[in-house]
Amino acid sequence: MPRKRAKRRKKLEEEEEEAKEPSVVTAAGLLAFEEEEALVNIKPVHVLAATIGFIALIMILHFVI
Repeated sequence: MPRKRAKRRKKLEEEEEEAKEPSVVTAAGLLAFEEEEALVNIKPVHVLAATIGFIALIMILHFVI
């Protein structure tokens, strides 16, 4: 019996380790890899907000100038 429990425990630990490992995610033809060291980490929400802000700024400047 102890061997079966040990085997089960080992198998569960291996499955947990596999689940913890980050995998490559594909979406819209782009690859998103695990967290890598980068000079700047920007969340997608911030990129979207900055883009909308720049578009609004350009539209305002276009009408003012």
